[in-house]
Amino acid sequence: MNLTMKYNISWPIFVFIVFALIGPVIRILYWPSPTSDSVISHDTIRDLVILLWPSILLTVGATNYLFSGLIAFCVHIVIFGFLGKVTNDRIEREKSILIILIPLFILILLISVWLAGFDVNYYNYYAVFCATALYMVMFITAIKTARRSRK
Repeated sequence: MNLTMKYNISWPIFVFIVFALIGPVIRILYWPSPTSDSVISHDTIRDLVILLWPSILLTVGATNYLFSGLIAFCVHIVIFGFLGKVTNDRIEREKSILIILIPLFILILLISVWLAGFDVNYYNYYAVFCATALYMVMFITAIKTARRSRK
């Protein structure tokens, strides 16, 4: 009987789940909101958290914020784990990765336009840029680690 076991870690799933923690960590660090002296505005933090943790919208209007926040966090981790699994399955074909990326960025733009109240004057370019950059870093890291582990 072989007592040594090899664990086959799916690196994209791991990377996606680690990156999924960024939105909740930002929310915890800036709870309840930045002060007026802060370099980062309240709206930028709010928009960035919503773009990085879209399932937090499940907590809107909830009376028990802790319980609904926990549900939103679990849903978020499951969604990102699923995205990691899909990315892992499609890692060899670059066009398949684009099929994942394009709807994701369209969703980011739609959520950010909705957050701005469909008014260009209130559109938060900083939050959209930061969220898009973090999502790109997440995908690039997942792809590189998966390809390195398969060699």
